Amino acid sequence: PPRLVSFGLSMDGNASFTLTFDETVMASTLNPSAILLQSSVSGGSSYQLTGGIFATDAGHDSTVLQFVPLKADLDAIKLIPTLAVSNVTSFLNFTSALVSDMAGNTVVRSTVGPAAPFQGDVTSPWLVSFDLNCSG
Repeated sequence: PPRLVSFGLSMDGNASFTLTFDETVMASTLNPSAILLQSSVSGGSSYQLTGGIFATDAGHDSTVLQFVPLKADLDAIKLIPTLAVSNVTSFLNFTSALVSDMAGNTVVRSTVGPAAPFQGDVTSPWLVSFDLNCSG
């Protein structure tokens, strides 16, 4: 069965998770909701992802898969002041439902980290829209 050997995390912009496995896995089986992001290897602060946007084409089967978490997940993670603020506060705990290899074997459940590479949230927010009501 496949094993997750490392992961990278960018919290900037829309954020992204980059997962590196020891063998080719099927992108179409990637299930981000199997991931619990933790602030330490033993637990600490945590957040269970509810989904993500990723490539599912057969041509994207690889040892490296990347996905963008749902905006609701990203916003919730950023509200936890001790989670995913540096590489040493970013660990992945996941179930075997995370992904399968080309033969259908599910990944070995584990906790992996710290995140390497890690990119913090360095982009300032900007105004997207506003309403103005000039009536009395």
